[in-house]
Amino acid sequence: SQTLLKIPAPGVPDFYQGTESWDFSLVDPDNRRPVDYERRKRLLDSLRDKGAGDLPSLAGDLLRSAPGGRIKMFVTTGALKYRQNNRDLFERGEYLPLQPAGERERHVVSFARKLGAKTAVVIATRFFMRLTSGAPVGREAWGDTAVLMNDELAGCYRDVFTGKSVCARKRADGDRAGNELPVAEAREHLPVALLERG
Repeated sequence: SQTLLKIPAPGVPDFYQGTESWDFSLVDPDNRRPVDYERRKRLLDSLRDKGAGDLPSLAGDLLRSAPGGRIKMFVTTGALKYRQNNRDLFERGEYLPLQPAGERERHVVSFARKLGAKTAVVIATRFFMRLTSGAPVGREAWGDTAVLMNDELAGCYRDVFTGKSVCARKRADGDRAGNELPVAEAREHLPVALLERG
């Protein structure tokens, strides 16, 4: 979640070399430590090979093998590539915080970046260890939790990581106007989502 949040947020994302997979340092990593670049190259190559196929299946495999760290590299490379391919959106686009709602709203951090018709929505998980005994994905983990959107942000989005589509729909609650994007659908395969529209 931290990795995804810092890539599309305003500013320049900052990474320590050697932290492309899990790093459990209690202080900032020491950049003078040797980095096993060959291992990282093998991990990246394996992701590229598998990424050409069924992305939802790859995401499920990465989630099941999360302790190996490939999932962090997958999110990092996918989000950085998307940022590179959409430079104007991230250099000049608006930053719009989005409000979650529903039974697990306190476990969601979300914002949008918008420039003209181009919009990216980020949905990350917080405090997920309190959420479920398994992976924080799908309907069981998220129930009715949704990200609220105004009409300007409404519509259908494609997840950059899995290629799956999710649509914001009018709220069923007549007391509140607007639209909601179901978190369970956006995060069916991974505990984070980077959604694009336009």
